[in-house]
Amino acid sequence: MLVREFERGRSVLAHLDFGAKIMESITSLAEKLGVEAGVFGAIGALKEAELGYYEQDTHRYKTIKTKLYFMYNMTFGDYHFIDRLD
Repeated sequence: MLVREFERGRSVLAHLDFGAKIMESITSLAEKLGVEAGVFGAIGALKEAELGYYEQDTHRYKTIKTKLYFMYNMTFGDYHFIDRLD
């Protein structure tokens, strides 16, 4: 196991505009601020999402477009999907 401990660096809080593309916005902000590595968390809602994952058997990345609501409870560490009611 590789373990590396880091000293805490700076923190950035950002509020995205309604309809903004999350990954494009975060990437642009990171480039503007000169961030080379980091971790981010988010609270909010999405109109639509494309989830990505790596399939170990085929060694390929796959994506799923969804209109499901995703809920995460930070206190208890549990999460679940709720079908969108349209």
